[in-house]
Amino acid sequence: MKTIFSIFSTILLSIGIFPIRSLAIVDRSRAYPPAIDRTHVAQVKNSAQTYFEEGNAKLQAGNNKGAILDYDRAIALNPKYAEAYNNRGNAKSALENHQGAIADYDRAIALNPKFTETYINRGGTKATLGDKRGAISDINRAISLNPKSDRAYGIRGFLKYQTGNKKTAIADYDRAIALNPQYIEMYINRGVAKSDLKNYQGAIIDYDRAIALNTNSAEAYTNRGDAKFRLGDKQGAI
Repeated sequence: MKTIFSIFSTILLSIGIFPIRSLAIVDRSRAYPPAIDRTHVAQVKNSAQTYFEEGNAKLQAGNNKGAILDYDRAIALNPKYAEAYNNRGNAKSALENHQGAIADYDRAIALNPKFTETYINRGGTKATLGDKRGAISDINRAISLNPKSDRAYGIRGFLKYQTGNKKTAIADYDRAIALNPQYIEMYINRGVAKSDLKNYQGAIIDYDRAIALNTNSAEAYTNRGDAKFRLGDKQGAI
């Protein structure tokens, strides 16, 4: 049986849901009315950022509930903190509160309609809920905002594969690999799509490349063995 990586598997963290660093996107001055004293504004901003960064540390450590509490505090201090909404959505998604996550992603996008990563995160969450059409729409938007996002092409390729569009999935995997030639998971996923289309030699080339990048990739070895077996190379498949 061939292994294909889903967008939320451990292997595919590189295209899954990610915390956004505090300074990734910002003009935080817009979050405060000009009438407020500048010193006070700076203090509030710094406090919100402190909670945000503490939330990030907890999120990365797997303490999702603790992260949500910190993001709640950051948002209470700065209701226009798009990154905090995004990351709180990540924590909620990790806790399988996908509807709550989407609500946070919606808010982040309302605050910053060019927040590429949030479109990717929301798209991935929609896919988890079975809304593949909505997921692809979000990923398309992410790509329009950042045509060099290898993650977005990788996720869209995976979603297309899931809906049976294997040739167009391969085109997206091609693009992801062109943008990031070290993208091991995309070689494996492209190999699976090629194998499904009976292009076993092409699949083996992709699995070879994945193994060259990671000699411990059990998935690549397993899939390569499957492709060799289908070509009649039973000895090579062992």
